[in-house]
Amino acid sequence: MSFPVIALLVLLVLLFLGASYWIADLLLYGRRQPVINTPADYDMAYEEISFASQDGLLLKGWWIPSCQSESAYQQGQTIIMLHPHFGNRHGVSTQHQPWPRLWKNDLDLLPTAYTFLRAGYNVLMFDLRSHGESERGLCAGGLTEDQDVMGAVDYVFQRHQADGIATPQVGIIGFGLGAAAALAAAGREKGGANVIRVFSGDSAGGSGFLTIQPANVKRLRFIIAIQPAALSALLAGCIRQKVGPLGLVLIPLVDKICQWRGGYPLAATSLHKCVREVHVPVMYVQPRTHPYIAGDQVESLYNATPEPKQLCWIDPPGGRLEAYRYVATNMEDLLAFANQQISKS
Repeated sequence: MSFPVIALLVLLVLLFLGASYWIADLLLYGRRQPVINTPADYDMAYEEISFASQDGLLLKGWWIPSCQSESAYQQGQTIIMLHPHFGNRHGVSTQHQPWPRLWKNDLDLLPTAYTFLRAGYNVLMFDLRSHGESERGLCAGGLTEDQDVMGAVDYVFQRHQADGIATPQVGIIGFGLGAAAALAAAGREKGGANVIRVFSGDSAGGSGFLTIQPANVKRLRFIIAIQPAALSALLAGCIRQKVGPLGLVLIPLVDKICQWRGGYPLAATSLHKCVREVHVPVMYVQPRTHPYIAGDQVESLYNATPEPKQLCWIDPPGGRLEAYRYVATNMEDLLAFANQQISKS
């Protein structure tokens, strides 16, 4: 084999390794966007807040109190909004989008928050780890961000309980990464939604059991999951569309590098294992056509999720980001689902 051929092969190998490392870095730590919009842009009063994820990272966000319904306040009706990958609490700005430029149009999540606010809900919006203004931490397509979700749920419960509301009515609406993180949080935390009896170690006189409260995330009223996807499926679809057959080489390399740097394997089964233990009403929202993810990917998540559940197909124009904007202007089904679950309490 001639020297030029060997040199070309070495160069190709280095290019593949470099591309794989760069993609893995994007997945593990994202690319931050500045928080440029605020609730004040929609005349919503808000409070700048911070709280800790369950594993100790400092997360930044907004608390937007409802002023529409006194009875809703007394029940602690609150929506936690979770943004998609590469965005932050207000959405996605194409102007401030670092390379690679994945989005062609802006995404503003504040109108969705405004809709819930007008319906009588408090709203918590915050930046997941390594996004916006929150502390840097390893990302894993929802499998580490679940710690952020549990921290947010605990923050909401503690805030309401400090106001004398013993059992606040809390739901989550998650977009993409946020949806996967919510499902992982509700499925991986042990225990059920009701009080749990545990053995204390002292069985004398038959009094060896204690009654404890479940984790707050198990006491959620509902989860609305918009375009959730296992990271492997999303990555594979994106790479196949961008680079064609070469993606068959890149995907396993990215997987190995992610694991080498401390991340989870990109196996599609991870999120499926989580949803089998989600004993919270879930509404899945998914476009019938998607540039990266086949509809059967979300159907398989839906089928693995225990009842009660609902699958809502939508037909937005364009790609993944357009589906998020479509949801923001077509909230009727989402609000009906949320109100139905709250009314059951």
